Amino acid sequence: MTMYRAEIMELDAALGRLIKALEERDPGLQNTALLLLSDHGHCFGEGGWNNVHAGSLMEATQHIPALLHLPGGTQAGRHVSETVYQVDIAATLAGLAGFEALDDQQGINLLPAIQGHPLPAREWFAEGILLEAWQEQLSHIRHEDGSRDERLIGIRTSTWKLFYRNGAPDEGRLFRLDHGQELEVPEDSEPQVAEMLRQLLASMLATLPTPIDAQREMGVQERAGLQALGYIDGDS
Repeated sequence: MTMYRAEIMELDAALGRLIKALEERDPGLQNTALLLLSDHGHCFGEGGWNNVHAGSLMEATQHIPALLHLPGGTQAGRHVSETVYQVDIAATLAGLAGFEALDDQQGINLLPAIQGHPLPAREWFAEGILLEAWQEQLSHIRHEDGSRDERLIGIRTSTWKLFYRNGAPDEGRLFRLDHGQELEVPEDSEPQVAEMLRQLLASMLATLPTPIDAQREMGVQERAGLQALGYIDGDS
């Protein structure tokens, strides 16, 4: 907890220096857009034993903040309640800069939503969002009953979430979602919902491409980069 707080304080100080430097060049940030967001959240007890982010599909890790300052403070204070995605970032920033959308662009420009207009329906997420906590280290976590696979896979819709451990689809956890909060409910109380989510997830998994070169030796630069970020240690 102390290290987590220290990281936030360090980030806050760095952001302050960045904004100060920008304001020296653009007083009042009249011509500057700023986007601040997280790559993932962090658990502090949500979901049980897990107090990190690596092995979690709880809303504490999946529902992240995104703060956008538009030039001159336009639309300041507006809250977009619709579900948006990190894949929308590039499209939104490109739109702010006046660029046309690319033909193969995956995300959408969120500026209309920021201006109070509804977002278009998307075929991508019409049925739900695929969720994964798939780090290799999670497949070798030790428990009193021996080693087992703790990688998680699941699906999230606007109102429901279901996930389970890899290889154990019958041991799923079902959650009802409400304004960013999640309430775990017994599967036998909502059997139709649970079965619908399992079928949707199975259909999504069946359409995912299978990588040809799924495993290979890690290069020196790749290892050094991951080690610098804290994702592996020297002995991994």
